[in-house]
Parts: sequence; structure tokens; C-alpha cells
Amino acid sequence: MKNILLVMILCCAAVFAVAVVKAETTKDDSAKTDKIRELEEQDKKLAAEMFKARVELIKKDPALLKLHKQIIALHKELELKIDSKKEMRILLSRAADISKELEELKTPPPQEKSKQ
Repeated sequence: MKNILLVMILCCAAVFAVAVVKAETTKDDSAKTDKIRELEEQDKKLAAEMFKARVELIKKDPALLKLHKQIIALHKELELKIDSKKEMRILLSRAADISKELEELKTPPPQEKSKQ
């Protein structure tokens, strides 16, 4: 079920990314700017609604659920094969090092207990 949500979130994120990359407007185009904002908001709401509908359709339809599980299984297989390649292992190791360093920097140092 988590995999279903992950795939749907990625689809939704792609739609949102398209909405964010809209053209810039100038002050003279306030009506156009308002219309763009309205359409972007409608686009976001529609993307969320489509995401929910996809999740529900997959849950309800056994054929879609079966297909989705096959796609997830293939995706996992692809990930394992890609991650086993030398250049990918190097990149994954670098990513792990960066994540570890970030976590160390974000974690506050332990406070020493004051002697009383």
C-alpha cells in the first residue's frame, strides 16, 4: 500500500512541479496574474483530486491492483540492478556520507549535566 502512495505522490509532485514553473508576469498584467493564480490553484486541486481517484481506483479494481503490484515489483528489480552497478554504489555511498554529515550537524550536541 505504501508503494501505491509513493507512486501516486510522485505523479502528483510532477503535476505540481509543472504548475510551479509557470511564466512570470508583470505589474501591468494584474488581471492576467489573477487568472494565472486562479488556474494554478485549480490545477493543484485537480491534481490532488486525481491522485485520490487513482488511489481509490487501484484499491477497488483487482486488475489495476495486480498491474500496480507488477509495476512496483519491476521497479524494485530495476532499482536493485541499478544499485548493484559500480558507479551507482559510489554515488549511493557519497549520498550516505552527506546524509550522515547533515544529520550530525542538525543534531544538537548533548548537554553536560552541571555539577552542583
